[in-house]
Amino acid sequence: MSPDGGAAAIDRDSERSCVPDGLRREDVVFPSAPAPGTYRIYVNPFAACGQAAVRFTVTVYALTGTCPDCTLQPTFAQSGELLSIQASEDTTPGLFVHELALPQGP
Repeated sequence: MSPDGGAAAIDRDSERSCVPDGLRREDVVFPSAPAPGTYRIYVNPFAACGQAAVRFTVTVYALTGTCPDCTLQPTFAQSGELLSIQASEDTTPGLFVHELALPQGP
């Protein structure tokens, strides 16, 4: 979620209701440039879906170039594992992974 409470949205949930879609991917996107500020990235499996542990990789991408010739470039990646007992079906933030500071634009 953005510091001002807006714009970020989940556009894919590969394990929705513990029914895998085969893609093993979940995306959080900003349809427009996020506001400057500090963003904290957490991983929190809502449910472990019967698994003893859940593996994850968080990758942050930045848009480079001018569209329509723009590309997404990875700027950060970290993998890890959460045990099923760490799954939280409430609003706790989960495992802290990374803090990202976005400066004010030009």
